[in-house]
Amino acid sequence: MATEEKDVQGVAVYAEWTKPESLMQVIFTPDGYTTENMVVRASMYRRITTLENPKKQWNATFLESVTQPILEWEPSSSENLPNKHVQAHGEARLEKVAVWFNTMLLSGWEMVKSPLLIEISKKDMDDIFVEKTPSKFMYRVDLARKALGFPEPLKAEG
Repeated sequence: MATEEKDVQGVAVYAEWTKPESLMQVIFTPDGYTTENMVVRASMYRRITTLENPKKQWNATFLESVTQPILEWEPSSSENLPNKHVQAHGEARLEKVAVWFNTMLLSGWEMVKSPLLIEISKKDMDDIFVEKTPSKFMYRVDLARKALGFPEPLKAEG
């Protein structure tokens, strides 16, 4: 779990999938804190770009859960939640994601290379808090993609 004291709030996962003339990009961000120590819930960013629409906007979805034990637990508490509550919370948060992944996989998308694990900061969390694409994080993603030999993103012809 992220702490209010540290600038690095955790590690986000970035992954890509392709179909002919289409690229799907997905980011999963962890829970964390903004520079003002506001709590930010984990989120999933996704977009599909095509040759006709190479600059598609990112869609953000917070991975929230409303399980009662989690709502009553204070993050600053030194007491850990029992594993059964943690598991139920995780399953509830990933319910939407599981449906999305199943649909995607049945639609013939193929993964590009391996997912990237990239640190995420409080400044990135500031953007996520207001459902904005974290631009400094995306810059680090682009650097990692190039260093690891990912194919160039789709570009409009002409």
